[in-house]
Amino acid sequence: MEIEKYYLNMLVVKKSRAAETTEKDSESKRNSFPESKNKALIRHFVGNGRKAKAAIDLPSYYGELLAWGLARHMEREDWAIEQALGYHEQQPIYKKICTGCEKGCQIYENLLVDGEMLVKKGDSRLVITAKTDIPHENMVQVMGLASQKKECNQFAEDIRQICQTENFYRSKKLEFAGHIRFMDINAEPCDSFKLNDNAKAELKSKTTGLFNTNKKWTKFGAPLKRCVLIRGDSDTVNRAICCELMAGAEGITCIVTNAANLDYRSADELYQLARDLSPTLVFMENADRISESTKDDKIQKDSPLKPLFSLLGSISEYEEIITVATTSCPDALANLPDNNYYYCD
Repeated sequence: MEIEKYYLNMLVVKKSRAAETTEKDSESKRNSFPESKNKALIRHFVGNGRKAKAAIDLPSYYGELLAWGLARHMEREDWAIEQALGYHEQQPIYKKICTGCEKGCQIYENLLVDGEMLVKKGDSRLVITAKTDIPHENMVQVMGLASQKKECNQFAEDIRQICQTENFYRSKKLEFAGHIRFMDINAEPCDSFKLNDNAKAELKSKTTGLFNTNKKWTKFGAPLKRCVLIRGDSDTVNRAICCELMAGAEGITCIVTNAANLDYRSADELYQLARDLSPTLVFMENADRISESTKDDKIQKDSPLKPLFSLLGSISEYEEIITVATTSCPDALANLPDNNYYYCD
């Protein structure tokens, strides 16, 4: 297990460094034009003198949440936008962002994701730089005169608090593939298959029902986490079972992902997200296909899932997370120990 964790960590570090280098090079090129264009406008708006800066950065999958948090703070504190400028492009970039799904209808809001805003309230003047729609980067920077250092810091901290306490992804049904998308389970084609009452009760007791026993687990210092393996006749049947579980998961975040699209970096992001939104049910579809995205890493043992499941079993901070992995090819997972996972045929 320790060897698997070592190689896994090295792979994540190498991929992360490569991504960071590529992003820094591309950002340097993109920033060259807007930086020179906006300097004079910013100096005229804020004034001359030393500047104070404060920044808030969140994981890249929270880019839309950060753009929303910025808009909510400015709205609640009555900050007025004097002018909006382009940052990476000549004009500021706005995006229709989905902030929820109610009764089958998705809710959208048009928000700034790439640009600079000259904002004011009373005698205060600040420059807000938003970079929330860029791969592997998600940041808002607040800048003002050095005398406004506390105000800049408070502005950034208020946005962070909004994102943390009002995270609109919490307790929702989501799909994750490096980015987050709201899911409407009522629109899923699952009507052709239904679990019988006995199977439904048994599966619920080993998944969503476990969250009701959290106090018993923590009483003895045991983290509440579990992996459940569902072996169905087809992907459609597996999807229907997952929808059945999600429909009864009130107050629980549900995240659906396809194992074929997971590499070790995205798997790490997936469980960071799950931990942040816990209690969480993670539905890993096509678990037998996880090797398709990791076949070049050459760290598989008997089963392509073993390194990932070993990692999850060894990380104590991933609490209140239950993983429901599905497969329609159980032979590919024949080497997983039966006593560690619950099989639903």
